[in-house]
Amino acid sequence: MPPASSSSGKRVKVPNVLSKNTTKQKRKEKSHSLNQNRKVDKTKIGKGPTQLRSRGTIKRLLMYTSKVKRNEDGEIIKGYVTPKSQQIAKGEMARIAPDRKWFNNTRVIGQQEMSKFRTALEKKIHDPYTILLKRSKVPVSLLQANTTPTATSSSILAPTKPTIPSRQINFQETFGNKAQRKRPNLLSNDLLELLGQAGKKQQDYEPVKDKKQLYVPNEYYYLHKEGTNAQDVSSVMASSGFVRSHLYDPCTQRGTSKRIWGELYKVVDSSDVLLIVLDARDPIGTRCYHIEQYLKKEKPHKHVVFILNKCDLVPTWVTVRWVKILSQEYPCLAFHASVENPFGKGALIQLLRQYAQVHRDKPSISVGLLGYPNVGKSSVINTLRKKKVCKAAPIPGETKVWQYVALMRRIFLIDCPGVVHTTDGVADNVLKGVVRVETVTPDELVDVIRVILHRMKPEYIQRTYQILTWKDHHDFLTQLAYRSGRLGKGGIPDVQSVAKKIVHDWQRGRLPWFIIPPFEDDIEKTEMRNEDDDDEPVDWDEVYAQFNDDEIMDDDEEAEEGEDDDEEIDGEDIIIGDEDEDDEEAEEDGEEMVEEPVIVKPVVDAKPVKVKSLTKADLMSRLKKSSKPETKIETQKASENVYVPKILRNKLKK
Repeated sequence: MPPASSSSGKRVKVPNVLSKNTTKQKRKEKSHSLNQNRKVDKTKIGKGPTQLRSRGTIKRLLMYTSKVKRNEDGEIIKGYVTPKSQQIAKGEMARIAPDRKWFNNTRVIGQQEMSKFRTALEKKIHDPYTILLKRSKVPVSLLQANTTPTATSSSILAPTKPTIPSRQINFQETFGNKAQRKRPNLLSNDLLELLGQAGKKQQDYEPVKDKKQLYVPNEYYYLHKEGTNAQDVSSVMASSGFVRSHLYDPCTQRGTSKRIWGELYKVVDSSDVLLIVLDARDPIGTRCYHIEQYLKKEKPHKHVVFILNKCDLVPTWVTVRWVKILSQEYPCLAFHASVENPFGKGALIQLLRQYAQVHRDKPSISVGLLGYPNVGKSSVINTLRKKKVCKAAPIPGETKVWQYVALMRRIFLIDCPGVVHTTDGVADNVLKGVVRVETVTPDELVDVIRVILHRMKPEYIQRTYQILTWKDHHDFLTQLAYRSGRLGKGGIPDVQSVAKKIVHDWQRGRLPWFIIPPFEDDIEKTEMRNEDDDDEPVDWDEVYAQFNDDEIMDDDEEAEEGEDDDEEIDGEDIIIGDEDEDDEEAEEDGEEMVEEPVIVKPVVDAKPVKVKSLTKADLMSRLKKSSKPETKIETQKASENVYVPKILRNKLKK
């Protein structure tokens, strides 16, 4: 091409597009990475990111990009996949290398082997501390038999009758003359019959017995809504025509809205591990059985763990027993949610790390926390993070939506609002901390106080509120209102405010209470209690300090008065009251037996003295009695001189 020239007469160079190097031309260059004949140093050829490609590597890479060339007849001309030595000439028969597996028997499995496999799999699945990593590709659910093995066949391998799988379809019952089809379940055959049945149901309908409607409030709430106090509740309902669907009780609707359940299912779907938080004082009452059944049926691949929170509010033997019982279904950990002084934090983090190790194929795992309101879900997250990342309060319904919190690089926590599924009574819901006290009506609140006084031991109520005796729950509320100075106009005691204070003390752990776990026998129960008493002995100095009659003397003063004492206490044991009666009363009341030799103190360099086990409540009740109790002292001779504290000695003299 002749060079172009401009109007001014100067020559201009035009780039030659046709002379541009193509890819094949570049590969022919001496230094190209895909050139097999390039000259490189042999020491630089090898494995590693900084090494050069070998001749075999270049051939393999070129094979990936090469294409097969065919002629007009479709025959391969270039680019054979197989080498030339293995290529079959046109018109010849191909041969396959012989193998001994052609003549072997095929692998079959019988019903007995399947039964053995199913039994072994069920044992592993129901073990709470075993994780099924890989399931069999065989559809085991399709092979479940209709009939179970007979009672006589104790072994799995015992001969049983051939059974038909439950989901297997019989051809004769599906097609042909004996085909069975489902008929539509019609209530009536014609329109007149349907009209008659509808009229009969309308006449027999009773709104009071309709369980599908909302909860009917009590008399106070209904009369308060109607604004009348003269008529009866039944007459008001009959005259106004109100039914259950027109009434609304905020107490029973707390924690049951569709929005909260929607948040729950979000957490369930997004989590790999689910921590169900329970209250150690009442684990059975705070279990979400509906959620557990849903997880077993719909989400069997998700891991479930029980967290027994608030274990600091119950004795040690109660926590140990509940962990032993709950561990039979799912892994259970005792936990105390506290940012400064936690318990069980290390065990929980280690467990979550094990689950993260199981799911190594995932970049991260999510851990969701479920449970009743006010059981401590947000507090558990704050404890694990060691700072306040979730809003927590001692009132139910504080968490409104789910929250996503990062615990580690591969572990994330999800907080969920509390949900309530079981429809217990109002008193049970209030005592579990499910509903707020402000939503409870006055009559229901007074009934809650009656349940609290029935469940708690009298000595704990006396110690907390300084009220010794009361007739019923109304009398107790009246005395507490006068004692705390909560009075209304005209000096009328404000019973409602006092009742709310007691419920707050119950929910926030100021009143000691717990549900006793079930035991196999009374011997096991006594042994666990005694072990707990040995670990944490009762501080009897606080018991004596509550009485202002006398002061506890030193050992020297007791020794001086003991020598001048007219009473001789000789013997090995000192028994206060009847031994059999005290044991029976302690067993009936369920009180803790305390074996602490504080009633009788031996002299220095003397052998220890065996003391009859007394309950704390029994001793306090005997010391508080103003009348002269009938006491019985049984003594035996001993070589040691024994001295009795002055407080107990003065009470015994009376």
